[in-house]
Formats: sequence, structure tokens, C-alpha cells
Amino acid sequence: MLRRALPFLLLVLAIAPAATFAWQFRDVPQFGSAQDDAVYLESGKALSEGQGYRLPHLPERPYATKYPPGYPALIAIIWRFAPEFPRNLQWLVVVNLAALAIMLAGAFRLFRLHGLSQEVAALLAVALGWLHPFTFLAVSILTEIVFTALLVWVFVALESIDARKWRFAALGGAIAAAAYLTRASALPLLLSVPLCLAIRRRYLAVIAFALTFAPVIGAWSLWRLHHPLGYHDYVSLFYLDYEGLERQSVGLDNILSVLTVNVDVMLTSIGEVFVFALGQGSWWGRQAARLIGIAAMLGAARFAIRSRKYQYAVYGALYCLMMSVWHYPPGLRFFVPLVPLFVAGLWTECAHVRQLIRQAWSSAKIENRISAAAFAAGLAAFLMCMAYSAAAARFRDFPAVEEEARVRSAELRRAFRQVAALTPARAAILSDQDVLLSLYTGRSSYRTIVSPRLFYPMREDLVRAVFAGLPDGAGRRWDYALVTRWDWLHTLSSADTPSLRKTIDARPGLDPVWRSDFAVLYARREPGYRALARTPTSTQEASRPDR
Repeated sequence: MLRRALPFLLLVLAIAPAATFAWQFRDVPQFGSAQDDAVYLESGKALSEGQGYRLPHLPERPYATKYPPGYPALIAIIWRFAPEFPRNLQWLVVVNLAALAIMLAGAFRLFRLHGLSQEVAALLAVALGWLHPFTFLAVSILTEIVFTALLVWVFVALESIDARKWRFAALGGAIAAAAYLTRASALPLLLSVPLCLAIRRRYLAVIAFALTFAPVIGAWSLWRLHHPLGYHDYVSLFYLDYEGLERQSVGLDNILSVLTVNVDVMLTSIGEVFVFALGQGSWWGRQAARLIGIAAMLGAARFAIRSRKYQYAVYGALYCLMMSVWHYPPGLRFFVPLVPLFVAGLWTECAHVRQLIRQAWSSAKIENRISAAAFAAGLAAFLMCMAYSAAAARFRDFPAVEEEARVRSAELRRAFRQVAALTPARAAILSDQDVLLSLYTGRSSYRTIVSPRLFYPMREDLVRAVFAGLPDGAGRRWDYALVTRWDWLHTLSSADTPSLRKTIDARPGLDPVWRSDFAVLYARREPGYRALARTPTSTQEASRPDR
């Protein structure tokens, strides 16, 4: 009886940190801070309401050609049955937890297919569930957990081909298609899977995989081709076109800087998967994060070579290559899909180091034994640091972040009520809280977009100047601007924002309509520009207090 219940008990143990955290913060206080999450929700809402796959918050209401429609379609289904926003966000948290359970089950199966013992595979699956990225992302409206679950099961299907021939390749292609519709990061599978199968002379499997995966890529590409942008400025590219923004941001003139910055951020981010915020502190912390990242990548290669199963590792290599030339420094979120691979890789590398320690300890030379003891102490300290980091993130750091987000969310909602009361329904609002503002007020909104070229290398003075300058309105209009204390933190530090707000406040052509300690709503009064005027429907609405 206990033996049969053991897998279920281990699964419960593995998702316990994420599940308890999700219950504690099921109101999703961080919603909107990533911007992607609000975009997914508003495009899913548009689908559920029959508007088509669009971005209703932009003044032009363009078709949503940036993100594949899989996750918004899931949101649309939930919205249809639970249309009360923001309470319906809780159902997406349930989806995250279900996807996490499916991912952990798939990771266990994948570890077994790679030759790990049942005990080691179960230990790694539980450790995977306790890592802080999955705890934090459980309370988010993002695609990372769902995509990683699908990706892991793609490799489970593909590595089972020896037993079931081409049928599992077709199944892997179907799951890969679902993964691609969730996140375009599945695109490297189109090269990595046929390559690995062809090396093993599984040509029928290559065809089966291609026939189930490639048509979905083609269908999405054709849909995008038939819904052109209409604009080619940074605002449009940011919201609508990954490839266009990449072409405008990365070129021969800055490719070396892009590679240098991105590879460094990549290694640090992979290291921070195992020790929370390790690379954000001292110089020594950054070096330690890079070292852990290198060890995880080398271990992933060793893990694949030993088992002679290369699908996940080859995909990971192509994905990291893509991230090394991406138009934005790839933070930790970008590497969540590779975390199961890196967990297995770090375990493999630690096992290799343990074997070397044993060999050195068995030596008759005293210096070898001293080295073995030092390495053993270092390995033990690292494992203890990982355990402490996971516990501290779950019980101290993440709750503090979410409580602060609750305060911010309440302040933003009060500001949004003022926007709804003091601006006409057709107004276009310039705001760093763009999609969230639109969801709460129904107003059109977009944000100031900084060229990614300013990140290579990072030129904070020019970035601040772009934010302070505000768009000039050429080619697109904005009638009001909402500036809050929480703006621009996705790019700048909180120390930069007070001076930015002062610069904007002193800008000619902006007329403060409403002001509080938290936010200011400006009407645009620049020469030659005629802003929309608010016509209150009642005296009470015109004088609505800040609640």
C-alpha cells in the first residue's frame, strides 16, 4: 500500500513549496509587473469576447503577432467561465500548479530514461520542485512553467523511440507543437530533434516528428504574414515583432558587445537558479554564480554523453546560442525551460567531483588527502548554501516581495480610478503601467520604449534621457501621461526614478490634472497638439476622491 502511494507522496512533497506559496498569494499581487503577463491576459480576454487575437490596449488595436496564441487561448477559456477580473487570476495559478506537477512527473521519467536510478531520479525531481524559480513563478501569469512541462514531455517521448519506434516521434512532435504555441522558444526543436534522430538513423521518426510539428509553425507564420504591423517604430516592434526588434537591435557594429554581455548574464542567471540572487550581490557572489553556471552546463553535457541521449542537451545548446545574441540581456526567466537539464547536469558534475575526492582521499600522499578534504568541505558548503537559499527565498524573500507588490497594486488601482474619472474614454495614455492601466480603465495605453542598443553596453544616462523625454507623438498619439513611483524598474534602479519624475514634471507642455505622493496624471498641452477633453457625466464623477 505504502509502495503504491509513495510516488504520489513524493509529488506532493515536490510541489509543497510552490503550492503553499500559491495559496498564500493566490491574489497574484505581482500581476502586471512583468508586462508579458498582462499582455497574455488582455489578448486572451479579447479572444474570449470575440474581438480576435488582438492587443486592445494599443490605440490601433493591432493583431497580436508577437506571442503565439496557445496560452492566451487557455486564458480565453478560463475567462469565458470566470470573467470577473482580477479574481479569475486564481484559476491560472491552479494551471501553474497542475503544470508543475506534470513537469516533475516528466522530469522523473526523463531522468530514468537517462539511466539514473529510481532513488536518484526521485531525489532530483523533488529538488527540482523546491528550486526558487518554480516557487515564485507559481504565482504568475506567465508561460514558463506550462512551457517547461510540455518541453520535458517532448524529450520523454523522443527518448522512448527505441522502444516504440516512430510513433513516439509523432507524439513528441504533437507535444512540441503545443509547446511552440505556448512559447516561441520551442523553435530550436525544429533543428535539434531531426539532427539527433538522423544521427541515430531514425529517418522515419524524423518524418513523423516533422509532419506533426512543422505545420503548426507554418500556420502561425502564415497568420502573422497576413496581419502586417503597419508601423516599424520601436513601440510597434516591441509589442508586435520579436524578429524585427532583433534585426534593428543587433548588428555587426555591436555583436561583440551583445555576446559579451549576454554570455555573462547567461552564466550568472544559470547559477542563480540554484542560489537565489547570488549574482546580484558582491563581486565574489557574481564569480560564484558564474562558476555554478559553468558547472551546470558542463554537467549537462556529461549527463547526455554518459547516457547517449542527446535531445535535451542539443536543444539546450541551440537555445543558449540563440540567447547569446538576443536583443536583451537574458535573465533567469529565460532559462527556466532548461532547469531540469541543469539540475541533472549539476548532480552529474557533483558526482564526478565526489569520485575525484574519493580517489584523492585513497591516495597515500598527505597533500592529496588535504585537497580531497578541502573539496569535500566546499561541496558540502555549496549544498548547504543551496538548501538555505531555497528556504530563505520561500519563507523570507518572496513573501516580502509579494507583500510589497500588494501595496503597489493597491496604489496603482487608486491611480487607475483617477485616470478613469478624469480622462475621456477615447484617450490614449502614455504609461509604464500600460497594459495594466488598460485592463482596469479601458483606456488605450502604451509605454516609452528604449532601444535595446542602449544596453550594449548599458548607458544609463541615455536610457534615463529616453524615459524623461517621452515619445514625441509622431505617427501615434498620446493625450495623457501617468507617471508613478513604480515606473521604469524593469530597466533602471529605484534610485534613478525620483530624478526622472522631477525631470518629467518640469517638462513644458504637460499640465498636471491630478497629483498624489504616488502618481501624477498629466494632460498634454504642447503647441499644435489638441488633446481630448474630458466631459464628466456628472458633478460627482468630476470630483471623485482618491480612494
